[in-house]
Amino acid sequence: MSTSSYNNVKENIRALLLPSIWQLAWPITITNLLLAQVGFIQIVLATNFGTQATAAVRVSQRIFFNFNQQIAGLLTNDIKVQHYTAQFLLIITFSMPLIATDFTIGGAIRCTEETTYPLIVSLITLVIVRIILPFICIKLGLSLTTLFILTGADFLIKTVL
Repeated sequence: MSTSSYNNVKENIRALLLPSIWQLAWPITITNLLLAQVGFIQIVLATNFGTQATAAVRVSQRIFFNFNQQIAGLLTNDIKVQHYTAQFLLIITFSMPLIATDFTIGGAIRCTEETTYPLIVSLITLVIVRIILPFICIKLGLSLTTLFILTGADFLIKTVL
């Protein structure tokens, strides 16, 4: 095969593959970027409840399983932070099956080359459940526990949708 023929084949393959790869890649990339922002958004929202609530969210993000208040006690002596951490971890513990289901279903859907659906669901829940509803809860003076429950609700909605 001549160099010009090889270059033509190479360009044809590139012209066929790049749009397909891009079509698959951009929604996956954006979905992962959105999911990466969830922890940051929780911290920002917790600042409305003061430094202890912010510290509790940060500590909770580092601890994923039981032992709640005892483990939090290893990281902080503040009893209120330990209490908030225990609450958050309890809610997250019960949310674990939903989280696993969300990841599994999202992965299965992406394998069918339908990458925009998980992106849309993630974007909707991020905006509504992780930003708008917490903002409303804060304005209504609801407790920090309500914000923790919204975290579980986020994964429930993703699982159902």
